[in-house]
Amino acid sequence: MQAWSQTTVDPGNTMHTSSQGMEFVIVPGTDILMARFETRVSDFEAFEKAASYKREVEKLHFEQAPDHPVVNVNLADALSYCAWLTAEERKAGKLTSDQTYRIPTRQEWSAAAGLLSARKPNALGNANPDEVDLFPWGADWPPPQGAGNFSARDIPGFNDDFPFTSPVGKFMPTPEGIYDLAGNVWEWTQERELRAGNEGSLRGGSWAYFKQECLTSGYIYAVPADLRAPTFGFRCVMEDRARQMELRRVAAAEAAKKEKEIEEAKRKRREAADAALAAMEKEGSAARAMANSIDTSSTKAFVSGSPYTNSLGMKFPVGSAPVLIAETETTIKSVTAWANTAKKSISQQPTFSTDPNQAAVNLTWNEAVAFCDWLTTFERSKNLIPASARYRLPTDEEWSKAAGLSSEQGSTPDERHLANTSHYIGKTYPPEPHSANLDHPKMPGYQDRFAYVAPVGSFTPDAGALYDLGGNVSEWCQDSWTSAEGEAVARGPSWLTSDERSMLTSYRIHRPKDTGRFDIGFRCVLDLGS
Repeated sequence: MQAWSQTTVDPGNTMHTSSQGMEFVIVPGTDILMARFETRVSDFEAFEKAASYKREVEKLHFEQAPDHPVVNVNLADALSYCAWLTAEERKAGKLTSDQTYRIPTRQEWSAAAGLLSARKPNALGNANPDEVDLFPWGADWPPPQGAGNFSARDIPGFNDDFPFTSPVGKFMPTPEGIYDLAGNVWEWTQERELRAGNEGSLRGGSWAYFKQECLTSGYIYAVPADLRAPTFGFRCVMEDRARQMELRRVAAAEAAKKEKEIEEAKRKRREAADAALAAMEKEGSAARAMANSIDTSSTKAFVSGSPYTNSLGMKFPVGSAPVLIAETETTIKSVTAWANTAKKSISQQPTFSTDPNQAAVNLTWNEAVAFCDWLTTFERSKNLIPASARYRLPTDEEWSKAAGLSSEQGSTPDERHLANTSHYIGKTYPPEPHSANLDHPKMPGYQDRFAYVAPVGSFTPDAGALYDLGGNVSEWCQDSWTSAEGEAVARGPSWLTSDERSMLTSYRIHRPKDTGRFDIGFRCVLDLGS
């Protein structure tokens, strides 16, 4: 990826200038022109005055000059500005009927921010695996001086001169001459094919952001489309359908020219591929056979009164026999071993789950119970656990006791829900920074280093010898929710939790047993029976 240049951008790259003096330049891999700067306060105020457009917003807690990016705009505000500017310039003859202002799509914004995968035909704009750690300025972290307007006090070794928004264009541009794609304000994007729903996407971070992942070129911040904030702004692109048609004609001619070469190359590869396929199938069968076996040669059988590490590497402290609770939530690695050995198809893990040691999510309650039943049968067959022992999900009461809430009022999970309004697994709210995996961007004063699900045991134990009861994923329990047929209880905060009420130890959620979620997993208990 090309790094930002300290040199002045050649004005000859500018292809269009709006009636408000906004310059637009080519974005490689797209057929649009993008504004070099975020939409300014002066630009938006001119629209509000001319169109009698009203926004119900509170006064900012900081001052802005006319050349600062406009903030406190939602998706509808941005679209309304673009529609107004289009209509005004068409009336003035500055735009043709083929030309339109709008906000960028995900693919266009990603291409401008330097993701090479977004500059290819039919790209969607999502970062490839080898691009997830790239920024608009390159791959360095912390950012080089002059890279952008961020929450500098929270980034070691970085400084900028602006505690809030800065004038547009104060920092290093991309090679194409586009400024502030990282920092200053979040920028609204929207897909060309509008879908039902009320969610929009923001890109690029802002003056208030410092977290490494949030400033990457591929990070997408999904928020309600009607949300306004002092960190939300936008920039425009100019679409020219006549130019698009010409670019597509040239691309089609190039494609036709190469088509014969490609077909010939395919033909030559086909025979080799057929031969290779047979070899791959043979190797694949051997690999699957190996994956289907779980090596128990070094697994020591359970001994009463001693900690136990089972055939999947799950650790069970001595705890309160006859029920031992696993130290950690069940991992992707363990669930994969079950699926391979039992030749079972399971719910797909999300795209952000890349580490085998991450907590498994998106499994239904039924699948979690089936995993426990399989593990029981497997370890009994290997004489690793007594015939009277079995794996299962913890009961609601067992989970409470493990989390330190030893006595609750109520005979059912429904009745115990929020009965205790003072007990937190992390002792206080908000918890100590870096003590649990939570939705930290929404919790002022709290930090952790994970944006999604974390590998189990990444934090210090939060309940005796147990990890992640107070974060990472919510956990299925054995109990049904008595007032909702077909639903089961889940306990504990997750990586999507931020509000105080949901952090209470007594807080419960209930979800259909046949439905998984990306923030719900489970941990096992080993019930030794009588």
